[in-house]
Amino acid sequence: MIWTMFLYGLLPLVAFAVLDSFAGIKSGCAAAVILALAEIFVMRRITGDWDPVSFAAAVLIIILGWVSIRMNNSVYFKFQPVVVAVLLALLISVVQFSSTPVVYRYLPLIEQALPAAVKPLLDDRNFLAVVNSLFNWVIWLILIHGALIAYAALRCST
Repeated sequence: MIWTMFLYGLLPLVAFAVLDSFAGIKSGCAAAVILALAEIFVMRRITGDWDPVSFAAAVLIIILGWVSIRMNNSVYFKFQPVVVAVLLALLISVVQFSSTPVVYRYLPLIEQALPAAVKPLLDDRNFLAVVNSLFNWVIWLILIHGALIAYAALRCST
């Protein structure tokens, strides 16, 4: 299910890249907006709840698509993953360095997502401490990933 959700989030960007190459910015942005809005309802169907991340992604796609069309430059749309990376790293940082780190705050959700065979690991405090410390590295990896995407958006073709 996690791979499915990942693909739904990636689909608007792929549609934009393909249609931008063959039909222009307006077609690419339109397809991305339609797929981003569809993702909101698909995620509702999958999870049974409205996903705020899907709403935020759709709003970001709409705004960056509008700016790209207005400026007639697809680079603005291509920066959507960069903005998401920066915001995600910021969000994880705030949660990680608050009173309750990410792993402990989202332990009930993590527990629901894991297969039964792996759930006993969540009772091991040493394991949770290691996973918690990995989130400090995740923040940096997300920022590096965002920087690489920014470089690709500016220097590489679609």
